[in-house]
Amino acid sequence: MNILIAEDTPSVRLLLAKVVSKAGHVPYLAENGYQVLEFMQCTTIDMVLMDISMPKMGGLETTRQIREEYDSWLPIIFITASTDDNEYAEALMIGGDGILVKPIKPALVRAQVKAMERIVQSQQELNRINAKLEAMSKQDVLTGVANRNGLYEAVQKELKRSRRRNSPLCLMMIDVDYFKQYNDTYGHLGGDECLRLVAQTIKRQLRRPVDLVARFGGEEFVILLPDTRLTGGRQIGESLLEAIREAKIPHEGSPVAEILTVSAGLAANEYAINDYQLNDLLDQADAALYKAKSEGRNRLVSMADMSNSKSPTKQVGV
Repeated sequence: MNILIAEDTPSVRLLLAKVVSKAGHVPYLAENGYQVLEFMQCTTIDMVLMDISMPKMGGLETTRQIREEYDSWLPIIFITASTDDNEYAEALMIGGDGILVKPIKPALVRAQVKAMERIVQSQQELNRINAKLEAMSKQDVLTGVANRNGLYEAVQKELKRSRRRNSPLCLMMIDVDYFKQYNDTYGHLGGDECLRLVAQTIKRQLRRPVDLVARFGGEEFVILLPDTRLTGGRQIGESLLEAIREAKIPHEGSPVAEILTVSAGLAANEYAINDYQLNDLLDQADAALYKAKSEGRNRLVSMADMSNSKSPTKQVGV
């Protein structure tokens, strides 16, 4: 662990560093609360041993700021020469987790650090479990790509980034052509495998870590392309459609082709970055998708293609 030692007396500071180092941890040294806060901003600190009385900023005020500014728990063990029970109580009440009384006894330091280390390890394991559960809550079980929750979170994040950087955000909706007929021909298990193949084919075509594919529902997928204009989104979309055709997934029930095909609608916020919300992108991509389907499927339509034509009426069961 990285243990920050905040103590203004050099001899005590060095003694604590020696004890911490011998216990197998990495000591970092500070002389006051300001230095503690600076370390917290640029270094991963797992535990703090901090004198209550230090010049410029003492341990109590420093702890108040740490507890206010940081959500994750950080063990803080106070060091003091005082024998005042009221001071001990105050230190624990504002967020301290233990107290070491001067003169420093190395055995007690090791014991307190060991006790806190066990708690830190338990907390880290709990954090790993929570992170895994959170990731699972944003993943589609069938296809392994993001689900709606994951998509909504990513879109909101990218919309904020788009406004901050004045950079375009592209969103594409993809629908498997005649999927009902696919299920009728190959059964629902075959349909599930088809969706997995489509999802993984799309995922392999996305080259950047920031690009995201999500299952939006049924046989419909949404692709998020940050820092991408309509022209770039069209190129990516056409390559995706071609990749799915090249997968040569048989589809005997399709009037379009003997293999599985998809249709796509494309939208972007490039002409009004600050005004667009998630629903604006979804609505425009959805309208473009239905135009692609009304024109015969197995194609991509961009919102730019819609300017001189009336959006098709949404049809049920297609």
